[in-house]
Amino acid sequence: MKNNRGYSLVELVIVIAIIAVMGTFMFLGFGLLTGQNARECANDLSAALDKEKNYALTRSAMVDCYLELVYHDNAYYVRYWQPRNAYVRGTSEDDWVMAEEEKIGKGSVTVKYYLPGEDRKQYKDVGHSVKDKSLKFVFDRVSGAYKLFLESDGTKGAMKEINETGTAQIKGGTEVSCAGITVYSARAYDIEIYEATGKHVLTRVD
Repeated sequence: MKNNRGYSLVELVIVIAIIAVMGTFMFLGFGLLTGQNARECANDLSAALDKEKNYALTRSAMVDCYLELVYHDNAYYVRYWQPRNAYVRGTSEDDWVMAEEEKIGKGSVTVKYYLPGEDRKQYKDVGHSVKDKSLKFVFDRVSGAYKLFLESDGTKGAMKEINETGTAQIKGGTEVSCAGITVYSARAYDIEIYEATGKHVLTRVD
């Protein structure tokens, strides 16, 4: 009985530290196991597309604006690019300014874009990773329709000039048709995109 002195302060601190570390790992892993990270990323991307389309329709007077989806620093971001002067057609990259950059997803999530004809339900086997190329959505200021451009270097805005109709031209980018974007980890969420109107629909795949 004389040797039963209970826990020492050092032992108690060690136990608390172990519990704290285990709790942190459980918290970080929860998003992966439940698909929460993918859901949040898909929701934020959908909201960003709506935000940029609304800006194009209500505030872009003479020049189309664009949104860039890019991967860097182990995370996904959306960038909102706007002309420095909406009433003057720019002739160089310096005429464009990144109004905002917003983090929408962690690197543990996979984001893919799909060309027309590709089966988005087979998202793990088909599609093209956003980690390889940034996506630039150019929204029409009159109809809300968009064009999609791929750019291998996502470190800087790639708008070069505005043509005589006020439509943005992409420097070094490739124009493609995009049927949709899928975001997944433990669960998958699909954003179906309609080019002619700029409308998109977010649904859960599985």
